[in-house]
Amino acid sequence: MTSAAQLSEEQEARYSYLLQALDPDHSAPAPLDFIRLPDTTTFQRIMKAALPVFSAQMRAGKQQRSAVYTAGPPGAGKSTILNAVLDLEDFRRIDPDHARDVLLRELIAQDYLEPRPDAPGGTLSPREVSGIIQHQATQLADNLRKQCIGRGENFVQEGTLGWSGIVDWTLRELRYDGVEYTALTIIDVEAETATVNTRARGRWANDQQMHDLGGRFIHPKQLENACRVHPNTGMTSSETNARRLHEAALQHNIEAEIKIFHNDQIRYEASFT
Repeated sequence: MTSAAQLSEEQEARYSYLLQALDPDHSAPAPLDFIRLPDTTTFQRIMKAALPVFSAQMRAGKQQRSAVYTAGPPGAGKSTILNAVLDLEDFRRIDPDHARDVLLRELIAQDYLEPRPDAPGGTLSPREVSGIIQHQATQLADNLRKQCIGRGENFVQEGTLGWSGIVDWTLRELRYDGVEYTALTIIDVEAETATVNTRARGRWANDQQMHDLGGRFIHPKQLENACRVHPNTGMTSSETNARRLHEAALQHNIEAEIKIFHNDQIRYEASFT
C-alpha cells in the first residue's frame, strides 16, 4: 500500500488540491460543487431501493441478540484489530463506508454525480467527494441495523462512537421492546493524529489506483478533531463514549465487555462486572 511518504508528485498535487477544495471549514460545503444531489423525496426513494442491495452484500448474523460496536478515529486500525480479537463468523457487519459506496453507485446510475474535470491528475473520483452524502450513508446503515435488531440478529456496527448522543441512542435500540439484546462488546481503537493521517493518505492513494470508485479523502482537520484528547478527561470523544456505553450497558443488565487499544496495543479492558 502507498504510504504518505511515497506519494508521487502527481498524487501530492492532487492531495493539495483536495485539501483546499474540500476544506470542512468552508462556509459552503465544497463537495456541492462536484455532486448534484437529488431532492429529499427522490433521495428517500433511492435509499429505500439501496437497503436490500446493502443488506444482500453482507452475510446475515445468527439470531442470538449479541452486538459489537467499534469506536475510534478513521485510520486507527479498527478493522484489523476487530478481525484479530473476535470471531465474527456469526455476525452481520454493518459499515457506513460500505453504505456510502452503495449510495454512490446508485447516484452514478441515475446521473446525479457530476464530477469536476479540473483536479490535478484528472476528474475527481466518487469517493473523493463522498463526504457530502455522509448523513445519508449513516442513515442507510442505521436502517439496516434497526432491521437486524428487530430480528434479534447478531451484528457488528462499525464506526467511531464520536457523537455525543450515541450512548443513549444505542441503549434505546438494544433494549427495544420485545427484542432485548443480552451481550455487547465494544472495541475502541485509538491512535495519534500523525498515525491516522498517514494511514488515511496511504489508503486514499492506494484505492485511487485500485478501486473503481477511487479513494476516500478524509480531510486532516477531521482526523485531528477525532483524535483530540479532552483536557478534563485525558480521552478522545470516542473513548469517553465507549467507556460510558460499557458502564450504561452493565447498569441495564446487558453482559458488556470493552477493550481499548492505543497505537495497536491493548491499554484497557473490562468484562461483565
